[in-house]
Amino acid sequence: MRLDGRVAVITGAGSGIGAASALAMAKEGARVVVVDLNEASAKSTVEQIEKAGGQAVAVRADVTRAADNQMVVEKAVATWGRLDVFFANAGVPQSPQNVEDVDEALFDRIMAVNVKSVWLGAKYALPIMKKQRRGVFLITASTAAIRPRPGMQAYAASREPSSP
Repeated sequence: MRLDGRVAVITGAGSGIGAASALAMAKEGARVVVVDLNEASAKSTVEQIEKAGGQAVAVRADVTRAADNQMVVEKAVATWGRLDVFFANAGVPQSPQNVEDVDEALFDRIMAVNVKSVWLGAKYALPIMKKQRRGVFLITASTAAIRPRPGMQAYAASREPSSP
């Protein structure tokens, strides 16, 4: 198993790409911290991992808050003594609409979840990885960043492929 003994934090792991990634990493031997704003969804992913023989814990967190990101990283280290993978996957989509019709609150939410949370995850995960002298920081991007779809300008800007 390629991730045997490794510890992975995955944000937005209650559904979609995050849940699929959590299941795949657990299948490869990783112990997974399943992070989601929806606690029931996070617990559902953990149940699936455990049913398949893996190890995971569910953590309800708002990835736009520094304290929650710090708590998630501390939970991984307190539970399993290390942090090897941080997958900043949580994201907010945008329904197509004209730029002049985009509500400022929606724009702010998209940027907070899709951009700020990546920085916050890195802020707390990377010092642990540097101390261990190993680790991987992954970010979900989107082809929308290089081929924007009409009416999805805030989302496209928020999913620019980059690194922390």
